[in-house]
Amino acid sequence: MITAKQVRMARAAMDWTIEDLAGTADLAPRTIQQVERGAGNAQETTLRKLQETFESRGLEFTPDNGVREHDRTVTILESENAYLDLLDDVSRTLGDTGGEVLIAFNQGSLSTQEVVDRWLRMRRAGVRVRALCDENDSFHRTPLKEVRLVPSRYFINQLSLLYGNKVSFNVNGRVAKKIILVENELIAAQQRNMFDFFWHNGKMPKESTCPEDQRYDALLKG
Repeated sequence: MITAKQVRMARAAMDWTIEDLAGTADLAPRTIQQVERGAGNAQETTLRKLQETFESRGLEFTPDNGVREHDRTVTILESENAYLDLLDDVSRTLGDTGGEVLIAFNQGSLSTQEVVDRWLRMRRAGVRVRALCDENDSFHRTPLKEVRLVPSRYFINQLSLLYGNKVSFNVNGRVAKKIILVENELIAAQQRNMFDFFWHNGKMPKESTCPEDQRYDALLKG
């Protein structure tokens, strides 16, 4: 739990008055004053509320009783719905202005309805997609012009998304319960160049075994 010193440091970092912090955290100014003085034993719920308030504004508390801006270079998404959380981040990152998502290595036949619904929402917002797929995979929900086939000897059954300056890596292979999300301009550029190498040397599939009514083009018209 955070300390009185950390509360004082965090408030100074935000350039907030006691009244500013009290209003943001929905606490009484007198409570903030008591916490910062270390007077008595602050309730755990009060300290948790203060910590969550600062963390939601981009600060994090270090074990050495310090405060710093949160380093967002690496984020871990870990839950049963980690991939859905990732897609929600794609949507937030690209917003309503469109943008492009590069998918390597994709297997569209494994997508659940919740996944399909999120991709539909992003496509309606103008998001563009390019995907690398196994040469032996003929199930393509996405338009064929958005797909390039990768020789099976190079295909790794581990999905990765590249969008903006972010790259995701599934830790558990196709079972996306733990995803490492890296936000770094140089790493994203490196991954984009590697993707483009496969893209420009790959072949567009000639057909898809995905039923026509399940393809994105048809679903977008429905």
